[in-house]
Formats: sequence, C-alpha cells, structure tokens
Amino acid sequence: MFFAFIRSPVIFRIIHKIIHTITDKKTKLIWQKCSNGQYNDTRCSGESKFYEWEEAYNLCGSLKLAGKKWRIPTVAELTTLIIAGYQNPSIDRIAFPNTRSSYYWTSTIYNSNVFVLWYVDFDNGYVAYKDKQYSENRLFLRCVSGEWYSD
Repeated sequence: MFFAFIRSPVIFRIIHKIIHTITDKKTKLIWQKCSNGQYNDTRCSGESKFYEWEEAYNLCGSLKLAGKKWRIPTVAELTTLIIAGYQNPSIDRIAFPNTRSSYYWTSTIYNSNVFVLWYVDFDNGYVAYKDKQYSENRLFLRCVSGEWYSD
C-alpha cells in the first residue's frame, strides 16, 4: 500500500554548515544534513548505510551531533521533507545533498502493529510499511531532533 505526500517547495530551511544540521523554521525540527553513514562535509560524500530498525533506533539515540538529542522521525515529520515535482530524490537537494533515492525508516507504527512501521521512499515521495522484524528489511536513516511534530 502506497500513499503520496506532496509538499510545495521548501523555502523555509536554514542550513547550519558548521554543525551539519538543517533547521526547519515551520516545524521547528532539526535534521541531520547527511544520511547516516555519509561524511558530514558540504556534499555529504561517502555512501549512506542502511540499517535494520533496531540498529537505526540505537544509532539515532546515541548520535552525538550539535549537542542535541536525536531520534528516528515519525512518518508525519519525514514527509515534510518531500517536495512536489521532485523525484530521484524527492527532497531538497541543496539542503540534503547526496540523499539516496530509496526507503528511509520512520518510527510510526502501522495499524496498531508494533512490528510494522511506515517508511518514506525518497525516490518518488511515497510512503508504505514494512515489518521491522525481518533482517532483510534494512532501510536508510536520517535522524531528527526536536519536539514531536504532526501535520
């Protein structure tokens, strides 16, 4: 099952080059500029890595970046990064360079089943769900910091 979340162009971002984060003025969320596994340089060089859900959870929880507390974003939060008309990837390529056009984890449970979680596909902006228990379900990750946001 897929859903599309379409947003207008994102013009409310502030890039913090020194601390490698992006602050969204609308949602007040602070995002990792680079996907996990990439270098925190201006181009987010290197290969982003994919993780099983528990690995992703632990990684965000232990992330040391900009003195913030990090977590896996909800589906409502992660879909705020999708830009209408963008594909491959469907995200602001200047704010979030070298983002993989692939699946990224969220922390949102699907249909009251704690083993099934929503993910966001940054190839086309769709969302769907996967069972987090299967080891072959390894997805990419971008952590977020800030108060919970819902649209």
